[in-house]
Amino acid sequence: MCEVVILIRQKKEWCYDPKSVFFGQRGAGNNWAFGYSHYGNEMTEQILDKVRRVSEQMEQRLSSFLVVMSLAGGTGSGLGTKITEAVRDNYPQRFVFSEVVWPFKHGEIILQDYNTLLSLSSLARVSDGILIHQNDSIQNICEKRLGVSKSNFASINQVISTQILGSILPCIKQHHCCNNIGEIVTKLCSPSHKLLTAYHVPQMADNVIDFTTLKWESLARDLKQMYLTGSSVDEQLDWSVNSKNTKVRSIANHIVARGTSKSPMEDLEFLKDSQLYPKWFKSRPQMRSPQSSTGQGIFSEKPMPPFDKSMFLLSNCQANTNLIDKLLAKCWKMYSAKAYLHQYSKHGVDESDFLNCFVNLESLLNNYKKLK
Repeated sequence: MCEVVILIRQKKEWCYDPKSVFFGQRGAGNNWAFGYSHYGNEMTEQILDKVRRVSEQMEQRLSSFLVVMSLAGGTGSGLGTKITEAVRDNYPQRFVFSEVVWPFKHGEIILQDYNTLLSLSSLARVSDGILIHQNDSIQNICEKRLGVSKSNFASINQVISTQILGSILPCIKQHHCCNNIGEIVTKLCSPSHKLLTAYHVPQMADNVIDFTTLKWESLARDLKQMYLTGSSVDEQLDWSVNSKNTKVRSIANHIVARGTSKSPMEDLEFLKDSQLYPKWFKSRPQMRSPQSSTGQGIFSEKPMPPFDKSMFLLSNCQANTNLIDKLLAKCWKMYSAKAYLHQYSKHGVDESDFLNCFVNLESLLNNYKKLK
């Protein structure tokens, strides 16, 4: 982190106030419990002091917190979870929005499934919304669409940052700021449904951008099919899937279109199709209707480089159910064999904590499976 701050300052671009940055050189041995209990107890107050310093400068303008963290390791997941809980406790009236990176299916960290289980269970309790970026899906985008033969941190982070900025970067319309985190959470999330999935178009390598003409209609068509098929990549889509036979149901969707020329909102009418939502949706007054939860999206006339037109969809849907289902199955298999539990118990996380996590995530998973 220190090197990043120095580099940005040398380029004379915007950067965080160094007084507001907390960094260290140590790791947590890929153990969630060590990061949560040891580093959490040691560092939380120091980090909160820096948060308070910034929040006091903002006074009443502070409306939300964006927490970006990994789920697999020990420091990002363990300490990240502890800090998120502390922020929620100290700022109960502010929105807390978590952006999390889901580990590769065949990762190199033997404890990554346990770490993910413990992190996600806590975040589901304290965060208002959770946007999940799957490393495997991001890698597919890099290798199939961006021309990266072998994905690396730079290419993966580029895609994740594109999804974050495109989806939640505020837009200024008629001197009014819209698409802030508070609005997104209010539109998309409820206490029982907090998991979001991001889709974006276009996806292409830099060397073909100058030879491509982007049209709103084609971007909206691809985005729609990605949503219907649950595909993170905008090629080789199954065009036989439509709103009648798709297996994906959602409770809310939110699109941000960024670019030049006319507004593309008429191309996004597919989100109002009632077949994309549960049959019981309209009969539950406490749930938002498809029309009010999706609206017609948000259009910003300021494009997001390097494209003159781009679209970003945040969907509160069933896209993550298989992911969580497999996670629970793998963790339960290890837990039943009492595998690696001693590595957590020596840092204060016992078997009852794991059982609570299983219950929490099973409940969350069942909420999404009922979207039929």
